[in-house]
Amino acid sequence: MGLISCPDCKKEISDSAQSCPHCGSPIDKGKPNLPQKKKKSKAKTILIITFAIFGFIIIMNAALKSTKTPEERAQNEASQQQTRENRMAEQEAKRQAKIDQATKITPSKLFREFKANEIAANQKYNNKPVLMTAKISEITESITGKPEIAFFVDSYGIERITCTFPRDARDQIAQLRKGQQITLYGVVSVFVLGSHLSIDKCDLVEYWQ
Repeated sequence: MGLISCPDCKKEISDSAQSCPHCGSPIDKGKPNLPQKKKKSKAKTILIITFAIFGFIIIMNAALKSTKTPEERAQNEASQQQTRENRMAEQEAKRQAKIDQATKITPSKLFREFKANEIAANQKYNNKPVLMTAKISEITESITGKPEIAFFVDSYGIERITCTFPRDARDQIAQLRKGQQITLYGVVSVFVLGSHLSIDKCDLVEYWQ
């Protein structure tokens, strides 16, 4: 006696049953359901065939590449290199356009405008890009692991502008030092307690040794 699946509830029943003991559905003896083992075997066969087809495609691609002449391979590599260079040039052009649109201002002047009238300064600068050139007062790391550069407005660092960079800028920021003059791009974020102005999405544009 074998097991088959009920065509309605899909539960296993005897192949000699006239109806399903679980749901009561009549069993059509003219079209018996396949045993579970046979269904699993069929699925396994389909999976093996699929992997075989993918393997054949990979082998054929490798074979086609190996049949290319040295000149064809060189031409293909040159084309790929040109594509990479074009992509990099496009990214740099977008970056430069972004920098050119930023408002050029010193950290101290930007801070003084927020200090004098926070509402007016927010209307003028909030969520807008600025380009600042100044000497680094401090290099730190945020609690989320992002590198930060601070420009002190007063002598004690109580009043400051903190510029936060993305994590992938860590190696670049690691090459800088306190007192070094830099130019950076960033987006004005928030002015806190009249003493701390945050600049986000920063990008190091230029630095001097």
